[in-house]
Amino acid sequence: DYAPLSVEFPASGNAAEDQDTQIDIEDALTEKLGWFGLGFCDEGRLTDGALESCCRVLDVELATKTIFEALDGSVFADYSRIYQE
Repeated sequence: DYAPLSVEFPASGNAAEDQDTQIDIEDALTEKLGWFGLGFCDEGRLTDGALESCCRVLDVELATKTIFEALDGSVFADYSRIYQE
């Protein structure tokens, strides 16, 4: 069974830019999680001041570690938090 795991990023305030960023984030997370057979990113949402990417993962602890390592030093290193809903 897949468990939800969210990754939150600060929004820029520009709707078009945030939408493009959301797509790029989801693609990057899906690629990394899929590479390790941990899951995929299937939806995102824009809230007040934040982009949230929701992933479906098989192992929350391992997926969190993998996402943390993947984002560290990348163009998406400015994430706010990784959390389970």
